[in-house]
Amino acid sequence: MADASDSEVRRAMFERSLALWRQFEHTGDLASLEETIDIQRRLVDFAGVEGEGRATALSNLATALLGRFRGTGDLESLEEAINFLWQVVDLTGVEDVGRATALSNFANALLARRNRSGVEYSLEGPISALCEAVRIWQSLVRDRPGEFLPALGSTLNNLSGLLGEVGRSEEALAAITEALSVYRELAAARPTVYLPDLAASLNNLSVRLGEVGRSEEALAAINEAAELRHSLTTTRDSAKNEEVEQQLARLEWMEADLPKPGDEVRVLLGLESVRGHVLELRSIPARPQIVVEIDAGQISDQPERVTVPLGAVVPTEVARTPWAVAARFEHQVAEALTRVGRGRLSRIELDARVAGQEIDIVGWTADERAILVDVKAGRKPLSPYVLKQVLDRLMRLALEIDGVGLLVSMQPIWRVDLSVDFDNARVSAMSWQGPEDDEKLAATLQRLLLAV
Repeated sequence: MADASDSEVRRAMFERSLALWRQFEHTGDLASLEETIDIQRRLVDFAGVEGEGRATALSNLATALLGRFRGTGDLESLEEAINFLWQVVDLTGVEDVGRATALSNFANALLARRNRSGVEYSLEGPISALCEAVRIWQSLVRDRPGEFLPALGSTLNNLSGLLGEVGRSEEALAAITEALSVYRELAAARPTVYLPDLAASLNNLSVRLGEVGRSEEALAAINEAAELRHSLTTTRDSAKNEEVEQQLARLEWMEADLPKPGDEVRVLLGLESVRGHVLELRSIPARPQIVVEIDAGQISDQPERVTVPLGAVVPTEVARTPWAVAARFEHQVAEALTRVGRGRLSRIELDARVAGQEIDIVGWTADERAILVDVKAGRKPLSPYVLKQVLDRLMRLALEIDGVGLLVSMQPIWRVDLSVDFDNARVSAMSWQGPEDDEKLAATLQRLLLAV
């Protein structure tokens, strides 16, 4: 019983520190930062002397101390953060995401000390740390390129700059060449996000080529960088058209598994799941839709024709693509929300758009406040990197619409039922794997609704 109580205390402390940290990030309030640091120190003491829990606690404390350094210029906080980050490296496995992240942060902290202290510290420490981080990211990218390519690209870019600064020109050129290859791949998939990084890498490549006497290639690289920067404005203007093309391509990829005209389907309408059959699939730009005839006796005495977003229709059981698996899980989560949310939610929408962004599920309370639900299906637990990205996105949207956000994962997440509060908005994350987790979902929903 005492263990459970201690766990709840630690969880409450962690949630409080996150809320304070976000307050500091958004407002620069140093009092919030100081309380964050105090809580993180106590969490380090709770974590013991070894293991993943201590590594995570030390990493969080180092982040807060670096925040103090950036806000006040306090070099003692920077030195303390450097010490803690090295302990994190020592506590994590050789192929661990946390180790790669800690090594990159360690290198950046060493560089900050060099730049701010006035002492000419050697660059070999940061270079060694980044070299090991690159090796880990390269290993991780082989299995999960979509998740770790951005980290590999940025680390290679930073490493190239340091290698060039110490005169290791050929190694610097090799690093930026690999970084350029990474950013070409990323920009091909998501140009509006990664074209600026590609242009910056081309600029850095030009410098490295010039250092080894390859002036014609250096000129070609800088010209390509200039052309890319010129095209960025046009690219941003055409982002909406690009989104349409991507969604139509996605629809074409899925079409083999989509219900065909005449197929029986289930459709989520409001808070009810109803039966019907498909009449038509419409490839409407940026919003694929399905026309369904609902069987008589469900929403009226006569058959009713409805047009719904693709996400409102449950894929057939024979569909096995990643999309079909994810879509079925979304419906299971939506149905669970209807079970536990009756009396609190007035309706649920799938594939909704809120503040210009797509949301997997949106639940609406009786007074029209929105609960934004991001659903993650997959065979592996969410990494801290992905979890942070999703929670940050949900928090931004929740603040914009004065609502709340909920991340529901098919797999366990790195922290159980993580919740964040900021300016009367609240975001939570939890794992849901079936009706046996409905009680946990109901409790999480209750906490969210208290915020709105």
